[in-house]
Amino acid sequence: MWAEEVPRILWAYHTTSQSTTKETPFSMVYGADDMFPVEIQENSPRFQNFITEESNEGRKVNLDLLDEVREQAHIKSEVLKRRVKLTKDQGQAWAVSGSWLGGVISSSLPIVE
Repeated sequence: MWAEEVPRILWAYHTTSQSTTKETPFSMVYGADDMFPVEIQENSPRFQNFITEESNEGRKVNLDLLDEVREQAHIKSEVLKRRVKLTKDQGQAWAVSGSWLGGVISSSLPIVE
C-alpha cells in the first residue's frame, strides 16, 4: 500500500539537496549531515571511524554556522525567484538547468543558472 512508502519518501526528500538552496532540508533543520540507516550498522566505515569528541566539536561548529547557512539558502532562493520573475517579465521561456533537476533541457529555451 502506498501509505507504507510515505516514511521512505519523506526521508528521501529530507536528505536530498534542494535545487534552490543546494542544501538538504535535514541539514537546514539540524545543522548536520544525515546518516542513512545502512551507515549506522557497526561494520560501516562511518560507524567504525566515529570519534565522539570530534563529532561533538563538529556539531558545535555546525550549529554555530547554522544561521549563516540558512541565510545563504534564503539569499539563493530569493535570487532564483528574481531571475524567474525577470525572465517571465521579459516574455522569455524559463528552463532550469539539467544539473538541478536532472531534467532534459530544450536548446531553444534560454537557460538561467
